[in-house]
Amino acid sequence: SFPTRRSSDLIGSTIDSGSLLTSSSSRPAAILVGYKGGTTTTPNSAVYGNVLVNNSANIAAGGDGIRAYNYGSGNVTINDLAGSIVANDQFGIDASSYGSGQVAVTTVDGDTITGGSYGIQAINLATSILSSAQSSVTVVAYGTIDAGFHLSPGAGESQGISAGYWPNNGTSDTSVNGTVSIDNFANVTSENGWGINAYNWGNGSVTLTDEAGTSVSGVQYGLNGFSGSTGAGSSGSVAITVGSLDPTGANASITAGSAINAAGINASDRNGGTIAITMYDGDTINSGGYGINAGNQATSASSQSNITITARGTINSGFSGFMAAGINAGYNGGSGTVNASVDGNVFVYDYAAINAASGFGINLYNFGGGNI
Repeated sequence: SFPTRRSSDLIGSTIDSGSLLTSSSSRPAAILVGYKGGTTTTPNSAVYGNVLVNNSANIAAGGDGIRAYNYGSGNVTINDLAGSIVANDQFGIDASSYGSGQVAVTTVDGDTITGGSYGIQAINLATSILSSAQSSVTVVAYGTIDAGFHLSPGAGESQGISAGYWPNNGTSDTSVNGTVSIDNFANVTSENGWGINAYNWGNGSVTLTDEAGTSVSGVQYGLNGFSGSTGAGSSGSVAITVGSLDPTGANASITAGSAINAAGINASDRNGGTIAITMYDGDTINSGGYGINAGNQATSASSQSNITITARGTINSGFSGFMAAGINAGYNGGSGTVNASVDGNVFVYDYAAINAASGFGINLYNFGGGNI
């Protein structure tokens, strides 16, 4: 079995950490643990150790709250089991891998996580992962999660929960294979960006589930799902589900602000895969821009590719964006011009009450040869 590097189990304790940089000039963290891959931070597939953090302490951090990393082939697992994390600088929880291992973050009911930029980040930055490795990035979140006004280290907008594959600084890489899953039971707020973001710049599915009884808000997007692999050998899919069939439970509330092209739910696919968005009775979207915005930008897609939206509940859309809409969905052929190599279809099953302050109630388009 792989060796495991563990943090101490600190139950009922308090950890206060400062803001001074480490000896390697990186951000400090209240809990900092990982495998470097050698004497320097270098990806090394010959390092097989796993990283596990079980935290029950209250954390007040000048830098990051918990940062666990692995430059080897092992897994990174963070379980936040109680208490609160306040990280004034960047990340409440940051789990990262540069190899083929699993990245997993779990929080429990009653947790409170506040990050200056991200509440939770789970990320794989490897540049090559075989499909046989069955790599995955997963987050299961309970409690309350808040992301502040700080930009990320890469100058990105703040995000409540972020999970995905990010090879080559966020460019398509079909040699990276893995699946992304976020299952959210938490109330999530991003003060300056995206509520929940699930993405994959490699090949593999992206699944985002926002459970019943939750509230998620972001200035740009409430929920975002993205599949970014392109070209020969690319594949992927995006599935976003909000709420549940349970008629007795309070269903989900999604809010987006009025930033340019804001959307309550945003889904994008750049290959010939599928996009599926499902809302249930009692769900509510309030957006200063699009209610739901789903677009496929592939330059080649078979007739098996489709965008399917099943909308229930209430969708309130606003004024932000080019001709905003309650539901906006389609294929743009890669560049917004007719493309006979794109044969994907667009399906919308609308049972929702849609209130569009401007633009369209429902706007569907297809620059390929498929159906609407």
